[in-house]
Amino acid sequence: MTHNECSRVLRARKRSASSSGPQTAPDDRLAPAEHWLFIAERDAALREAFATLSPQCHHLLAMLTADPLVPCAEVSATLGIAVADIAPLRRGCLDALRRCPAPAALISG
Repeated sequence: MTHNECSRVLRARKRSASSSGPQTAPDDRLAPAEHWLFIAERDAALREAFATLSPQCHHLLAMLTADPLVPCAEVSATLGIAVADIAPLRRGCLDALRRCPAPAALISG
């Protein structure tokens, strides 16, 4: 889920950059140093955004991004929520990440 959110952020940044100026997302046109700088900025913005989340969101997103995947029944039992409530809670956590100013600043460049 977090990987999907990162990918969404990068796609949005590419769209924004291609329509409004120079390329700002990592791709073949960036020098390796610029690429790694972008990655470091993205990671810092996501860490800052995660710090604003509730402990429940931390636990949920950690379980949903674990490798190997954690079954929904185990997520439900560990967090004490119904299986049917996992997706809406995940959506709320990801929405909170999207509202955080750090990733928004990274997207807008």
